[in-house]
Amino acid sequence: MSKSAETLMRQAGRETATRGFKIFREIESEYSGALRMSADASRSISNRSRAERRRVIRSFVFWLVVYFGVHSIRHLKEKHLLAYCQHMEAKPLSAASICSTLSHLGVLCVHIGKSELLRDHQRYFSDPSVLARSGVTEVEKTLESAGVDFFDLYHRTHAISPRVACQFALAYFFGMRAKESWCFRAHEALCDGQLRIYWGTKGGRRRVINRPLTEIQIALLEYAKSMTCKSGSMVDSRTTLQKWKSFYYSVARQVGLTKKGIGITPHGLRHSYANRAYETISGRLSPVQGGVLSQTDPDVDRAVRSLVAEELGHSRPAIAAAYIGGVGPTDEPHVPPRKDEPDDE
Repeated sequence: MSKSAETLMRQAGRETATRGFKIFREIESEYSGALRMSADASRSISNRSRAERRRVIRSFVFWLVVYFGVHSIRHLKEKHLLAYCQHMEAKPLSAASICSTLSHLGVLCVHIGKSELLRDHQRYFSDPSVLARSGVTEVEKTLESAGVDFFDLYHRTHAISPRVACQFALAYFFGMRAKESWCFRAHEALCDGQLRIYWGTKGGRRRVINRPLTEIQIALLEYAKSMTCKSGSMVDSRTTLQKWKSFYYSVARQVGLTKKGIGITPHGLRHSYANRAYETISGRLSPVQGGVLSQTDPDVDRAVRSLVAEELGHSRPAIAAAYIGGVGPTDEPHVPPRKDEPDDE
């Protein structure tokens, strides 16, 4: 089973390959939601997640044809999933990769009316510990932890591209993801004193920042407005989003905002925001910065985590642990993010 399913299928002959593509087309036509919807079917997933979902399901279908000769996805049974899980366990794959695959296959099972097959997927593995992974950061990933002053970084970036510098600032002072800072519409963002982040969000999940804006945040919004027309985004109007993405990360490399450079990527600006937000709301340092609020007052810690997660655009407070650190031993364990939910680039 060391060879890929697609390689084996090509070797098995045209008839086998034809059957594999037929089953995948069946999924596309009859269960298309399995390829484009979130786990709870409440929203469409991002293009990147769709591509990954298609890859995982297609590979699984080819594997089913090669090893079990199935003729329809409706014939999927527990024995097939048991064998596939053992196949993944034997490779071996990382816990994150296995969990991601199971998440995608779980959506497929729901859409074909067999959700019970992956409800308790741990039983399919001889060693359930292969599923153990953690979304809890144990190392601070903020700009400050790398010993870099944001304003120094800003001025060096501004000398190369004022627009990218402004986008870095949007990530640092508002917790925006890179794509959100590109697609941000400054003229339309402020409503009744609340900052709306509606554009370029992950999975289309809109959010608002309800806390009063600081002077520097207000000044940043005005500066962002000066760079765009009334309905325009923060991407230079003379280029495309894809080309701007390449330029943005090129500038990041030039100023050292990379793993190889200062050890922090542009996403670290969002980590900086999350940890400052925790401290501003709670009056205490975040756990990853040495704070102990989760031990001394776990109820307050949970409430603060919920607010930080919402400001970052996540629906579950547990996701905040990827930015601010985990809870103490008396609290509930961290719940790993679903494939269509985790951050980010």
